[in-house]
Amino acid sequence: MIRIINIKENNPNADYAMFLVDEEIKYSKAVGNRVVIIIHGYGSHGKGGTIKEYIKSYLPSLKKKGIISDYVFGENWGELNDARKKICEIAPEIILKENLSRLNAGVSVILI
Repeated sequence: MIRIINIKENNPNADYAMFLVDEEIKYSKAVGNRVVIIIHGYGSHGKGGTIKEYIKSYLPSLKKKGIISDYVFGENWGELNDARKKICEIAPEIILKENLSRLNAGVSVILI
């Protein structure tokens, strides 16, 4: 099952946005969701906002700690990406998600 969380909605500060990501990961683990799509935006001028930068440093640390299995940043959602292949094997319906139909720097995908 795929879950989508829009953390950019309501313009939270970065700390609260990261709290939402943590809560979503816990929730998804509890209910058996395998894939979480995080819509975080890409910054007001396309150069990378605070939340996106937090996500880019946070997800690798979660993977290293074994809290998540893997992740793909939207800008890396290409067919040659090994993590993308793994996610698509587990949740093939993800390729139909509008936010991932092209390389989208405003989203990230987590494999729980």
